[in-house]
Amino acid sequence: MSYILDALRRADAERERGSVPSIHAQSVLPGASEAREGRGTNPMVWVVAGLSLALLASLAWQWLGREPVREPVAATEPAPAAMPVNMAPVNAGAAPDSSRVAPTPARTPTLPPVPATAQQSLPPVPAATTVQAPAAAAKPAPTASAARLPTQDELPEDLRRQIPKFAVGGSIYSESAASRFIILNGQIFHENDKVLPDLVLEQIKLKSAVLRFRNQRFTISF
Repeated sequence: MSYILDALRRADAERERGSVPSIHAQSVLPGASEAREGRGTNPMVWVVAGLSLALLASLAWQWLGREPVREPVAATEPAPAAMPVNMAPVNAGAAPDSSRVAPTPARTPTLPPVPATAQQSLPPVPAATTVQAPAAAAKPAPTASAARLPTQDELPEDLRRQIPKFAVGGSIYSESAASRFIILNGQIFHENDKVLPDLVLEQIKLKSAVLRFRNQRFTISF
């Protein structure tokens, strides 16, 4: 508060010093202003001081009177104890209450009877027919060509003497019959080629060949 009063006093003094003296203004001696300051202050100073005190008191009251807000703690009330239920004794001879409605039994839907004509018109259910798979065809008996052929050395001696002489120089085997060939006596022959008189090359295998001399078939190995 002393700072506020000093400021107000300085403001009044500066205002009085800066104003131009009029004819009605009284000459104030240097000691007179000091006497006036010692004698009393402007009433506005006291008004401002009172308002300032009231404002400070109000702020102090609000600051001191404010208390931290405490959240209310929800008190957990104990659950009420279960009260025993007193069941009234049922009199055996008491008549049942007529106001109570007896439960009605559920009604099962009744289907209309099927007429006899409809039953007779239904086609009979065919019996399950079992289809038997045809028996596997019997494997054909091996033909004479599939039978084992004799080698040239196994032929009869008189027949061997009649077969022309030949020498195997090499052979090429392939999956394609047209690409197979054999070299006999320095010449290339394919399957079904005539090698010598009455001697035909029938088949070329990987390590052997089938030849036919007249009507006798035989094999050679190389």
